Amino acid sequence: MPPLRQVAWIGAGSGLVGLRFMFGSLEDAFWYQKDPWRAARNPLVVPMPVKPGHHGWVEDADEHALLDISPNPKRKPRVVVLGSGWAAINVLKSIDTTACEVRLVSPRNYFICTPLLPSVSTGTLSAQSICTPIRELMSHKAQPLWRRIYFMLRGYLPEEVRYYPAEAVDVDFDAKIVSCDPVSPDDATATTMCERGVGPTRFSMKYDKLIIAVGSANNTYGTKGVAENAHFMKDANDATKVQSTILGQFERASLPVVGVDANEVRHRMLSFYVVGGGPTGIEVAGEIADMINEDLAGSSTTAVNATGLGRAMYKNALQAVPSVTLVQSGNRVLAGYDASVSDIAIATLEKAGVNVHLESRVTEVSPGMIKIFNKKTGEIEEKPCGAVIWATGVGSRPLTRLVAFKLQQDNKRAIVTDHWLRVLGPDGTAVDGVIAIGDCATAARDASIAQSDAIFDAFDTNKNGDLDQAEFDAALKSLTANLRHDSHASRFVERVTERAKVIIESAAPFDKAAFKAVLDSADAVTRDLPATAAVAAQQGTYIGKMISKEFDGVPSFGQTNTQFEFKNLGQLVYAGKNVAIADLPSIFGEGQTVIAGESIMYALWRGFYWSTLSDMRTKVNTVLQWGLTSVCGRDTTRRSPLPNDTPPEFNRVDAMSSTK
Repeated sequence: MPPLRQVAWIGAGSGLVGLRFMFGSLEDAFWYQKDPWRAARNPLVVPMPVKPGHHGWVEDADEHALLDISPNPKRKPRVVVLGSGWAAINVLKSIDTTACEVRLVSPRNYFICTPLLPSVSTGTLSAQSICTPIRELMSHKAQPLWRRIYFMLRGYLPEEVRYYPAEAVDVDFDAKIVSCDPVSPDDATATTMCERGVGPTRFSMKYDKLIIAVGSANNTYGTKGVAENAHFMKDANDATKVQSTILGQFERASLPVVGVDANEVRHRMLSFYVVGGGPTGIEVAGEIADMINEDLAGSSTTAVNATGLGRAMYKNALQAVPSVTLVQSGNRVLAGYDASVSDIAIATLEKAGVNVHLESRVTEVSPGMIKIFNKKTGEIEEKPCGAVIWATGVGSRPLTRLVAFKLQQDNKRAIVTDHWLRVLGPDGTAVDGVIAIGDCATAARDASIAQSDAIFDAFDTNKNGDLDQAEFDAALKSLTANLRHDSHASRFVERVTERAKVIIESAAPFDKAAFKAVLDSADAVTRDLPATAAVAAQQGTYIGKMISKEFDGVPSFGQTNTQFEFKNLGQLVYAGKNVAIADLPSIFGEGQTVIAGESIMYALWRGFYWSTLSDMRTKVNTVLQWGLTSVCGRDTTRRSPLPNDTPPEFNRVDAMSSTK
């Protein structure tokens, strides 16, 4: 590129940045002059005009009515949003706050870009770079530029959303009241101040529309020791703990110890297990392998960063070889993706040094030890480990279970809704004003057990009242035809196949009763759509627009042509060694297009998730940290203190050394 053209591009970019900051300054000055509080104290300031029925920046005259159960006929309709995840945030972005007053209730005062959590767990990014404060997102400055210009032209701002740091604990559907407990400042996810008897106590709010978007919890499937001894990947704190644990194990392994099996002990400490073959598990395993190969222990091919300087800081101190193992209960990883994606992901992980164990299930996790049941051999293997990262399972939160119980719903994992995302009551009709979206909700689907007899009769070809393997496979294919997403067909198939395999191999009769029992167990855990950020974001946007239309008098809910439809734009996953895989809908009709690569696909993966960040601060911070990581390596600072207790492995080595 000629130098003159380079100068032109640099000048144009600088000019755009300058205009952006100039607009921000002019905008601040404009609203500062129209601040009603300044206008009340300075007669020279022109107050901001207030739209009829709109409060502008002035607080409600009867503020306690927010926390009062008495009706207020003068106020606008109130929308109460529970949660601060992908679904809730996209409701805030799409809802028209001039038509209603919005109240957000969440124990967490920030939004987090969850797909980038694996990068935080290895120091590629910091937790702050993927978290955005809720109050920033509620400001008018979080709106698109064209809307901010529109606000200035009309002369008044929409009413800002109010945020309450609390956790919803109960809902009265008849009185339309939601009860909330304020959160404690030292633990915003568990202990509440009202439980301690200090600070604010439980309060209640009336609502016209209640949007339940509380997300999901970790699901351990009742596996012994997981809750106490494994790490999760649900929040920024979880990712930070994973990084701290991995670095702590490397620091311990670098201590000067002697003994005939010292290196074996080090190897055990540096054995890391990731449980779950979904996108999160694949990305966590890939990121950990990258960090070990490029920054910690090194390998023969990747222990050099972009500067050409070795980053294997523990390579000379360790004689043991660290290991990363991925444990998956199914016969392939990424069950919701095209089958070829699984093969590519496994090949990439193995190239990065990750051991992939398929058809294996974790039965117990204890300090420094993991037990794995091998479905092929039927044996339980006991393996020493330095850390276990549990990256599988979507569980329900207490409020989700409470709502399902009150409304007599049968689903064990999520609140059942109709196709307009309205919560269904005991009689199968929509509960007035209550909506559930995101990971805590699933749309109603025809239960497989309802058609089990007809399917059994249709595929029992020899009419002996017992299904063999071929007949069962044909019946299962028919059952999965009504599932709306591939990942749920995979989950349903996996569950049904596991139960049916036990019956068929045991030579027990696979009659209608057994067939019903198998389908019933699968229905209880099958969701209509995947619990992913893409689904939650689309649902949030849909609900925000639908509620705005309803308050404007436009028919929305209940219309056949307004049902929520998830637009599958494809899926991206990072598998380590700078390789990203895209599973995209085919542009030529049915089927999927799978693309995998190192440079362009890796940039596409990063660019896509960068675009989902919510504000300019996190976007700039993320780009800068990616650049620093590529040049200087990952951040390997272990910020939490080392435990005072000595690992049992070192006690054993020291005891052996003292006897010599």
